[in-house]
Amino acid sequence: MQWSKTKIGATGTPFGDAPRRKWVDGVVLVLIGLLIAGACDVATRFVPFVKAGEALLADLRIAYLSPPQSNGAGIVVIGIDETTLGRLSHRSPIDRAFLADLIDHLVTAQVRAIGLDILFDQSTEPAEDARLRRALATAPVPVVAAWVGDGAAQTAEQRAFMAAFLDGVGKGEANLWTDQSFGIVRWSGPRSAAPADALPGFAAALAKTLGGEPPDRRFQIDYRPVGPKRSMTFPVYPAFAVPALPPAWLKDKIVLVGTTLPDQDRHRTPLSVDPALGAMHGIQIHAQILAHILENRHFPMVQSRYHFAILLAAAALGIVLVVVPLQLALKVAGAVALVLGYWFVAFAGFGEGLALLPLFAPSAAFAATLGAASAVVGRRQRAERRFIRRVFGQYVSPNVVDRLIADAAHFKLGGERRHMTFLFTDLAGFTALTEATPPEIFQPLLNRYLDGMISIALEHDGTIDKVVGDAVVVFFGAPADQPDHAECAVACGMAMDRFAGEFAAQRTAEGIPLGLTRIGIHSGEATIGNFGGSQFFDYTAHGDTVNTAARLESANKHFGTRLCVSEATINQAAPRPHREIGAVVLKGKTDALRLFALAPVPDESGIDFEAYQVAFALLESDPTAAREAFAQLATQVPLDGLANFHKSRLDDGETGQRIVLAEK
Repeated sequence: MQWSKTKIGATGTPFGDAPRRKWVDGVVLVLIGLLIAGACDVATRFVPFVKAGEALLADLRIAYLSPPQSNGAGIVVIGIDETTLGRLSHRSPIDRAFLADLIDHLVTAQVRAIGLDILFDQSTEPAEDARLRRALATAPVPVVAAWVGDGAAQTAEQRAFMAAFLDGVGKGEANLWTDQSFGIVRWSGPRSAAPADALPGFAAALAKTLGGEPPDRRFQIDYRPVGPKRSMTFPVYPAFAVPALPPAWLKDKIVLVGTTLPDQDRHRTPLSVDPALGAMHGIQIHAQILAHILENRHFPMVQSRYHFAILLAAAALGIVLVVVPLQLALKVAGAVALVLGYWFVAFAGFGEGLALLPLFAPSAAFAATLGAASAVVGRRQRAERRFIRRVFGQYVSPNVVDRLIADAAHFKLGGERRHMTFLFTDLAGFTALTEATPPEIFQPLLNRYLDGMISIALEHDGTIDKVVGDAVVVFFGAPADQPDHAECAVACGMAMDRFAGEFAAQRTAEGIPLGLTRIGIHSGEATIGNFGGSQFFDYTAHGDTVNTAARLESANKHFGTRLCVSEATINQAAPRPHREIGAVVLKGKTDALRLFALAPVPDESGIDFEAYQVAFALLESDPTAAREAFAQLATQVPLDGLANFHKSRLDDGETGQRIVLAEK
């Protein structure tokens, strides 16, 4: 690219001399790179054919290049196949006497644990049912039986029978998560919308009985072939042959029992891309999940922040290749070499332990940026100026400006210092929601949400400062005097938290996953008045107090809280259940600010406030004991973000109640 030092056109250029034009060109190219990288990142998450392309490229590496597992967990599958069923008096439900004998044989063989991926939701012969029930209840080794949630196609009688039959027996949710778009089982873990007392997954329940620690959130299964011959699953023995098996084959093994029929309960997995491996039976998938948990494995996925960094790097390479002064043939050769080299590293590196690098999206980002940057650089400067004017012209609505000017007569410029309280809200996942929700659904949904939030603010004598997208900014203490502004703000925040939680739950029930609302509240002095010059009036506040309140809203995502309040506010408000977060140094600050998390009212979280206070005090005196205390709290309430936050700090070697945030 050649940068011209001459003016463009007879009237010259509004960008000034060549260095300024060069700077503007650079900004435009950077914006294009960011836009394309962001679009590719969004496409990777929401555009079906992009997701399918990335998934296929990942599956190829998983199926052909994953290092095989050695069955260190000691898992064995007992398959109820056609030969076994042919020997039974009952095919469906499976002969209960046979199952009782099978459990007795396994116990005699001194297995380590038994998992039964078989539903017991209807009666057979009473004597045989009773015999199997005794075998399950009296087995000297851990036994976990399959359970299905409320969404299963079962009658009330079936559910009642299953509950009674398995009373006192370990249970685990047996349903598998099948990717709705591609029909592949990739994920496991707790259901995102499940109640706190929901059963764990089948493999997770079995792992818990063996001392394992299943992840407390959804996780992607780290599928691997088994053994040096890269077979699809763990050792499989037909159920009818168990009495004849050498005891050493079963001793101290974790035995999973399930059907291995050729046309039932078979699912595609990432390994299925290899025809030699094919689809897996459900019991084999449970074995893979169990091995994942017991061996404390993690799916080799690139974290989201690194994913976007890779896309940015790909876009930047596209821009650099356009800008560098090379002949066209060399640029084409360089582009091909960069793409092929990256793909080679991604495939070969995975076999050597590298994470699953994205391939489709970075290649698209590189190619798109390369093309877009070439188009921009090749345009005439005058056309470029017109493009920039059109873009900036879209940022301001003339109608909005006209309305503001019309209302200006009601205000005057000037300001005053007041002691006020500021409340900031933000809806988590708003950007993703806008991308994933059709406009005819999204627009009324957002309006209903904002109507509720704004109504609550007005009911508590708050002044709406601004609404930006889903964010609502409210201040208390102006324009009229409001001595109890802190109390009004806290009460408003609590009411908003209740409304937002109920609203999100209702939308989720309707099939629209709505994120939680984060709220930050802070009190202090600020300058309030009309700002904006002679043609634009904006009654708003400025000052460090305003910025701090905004930071508290954002800080919720670090602490795992929803309602973060500063000491300056909570000391002026009526007493409410709360937990101290710590002395927090916000990004860009040097002084610590004591922050508190307010509890919902009525409190339905199950959080033990007294136990938390004890654990919090131990942060200063005994970090080791503090970690144990927070770990216990996190176990009692897995979704307690604040307890998990302090536990993670202690795990990372941090101690004390002083917290320094490196990010906003």
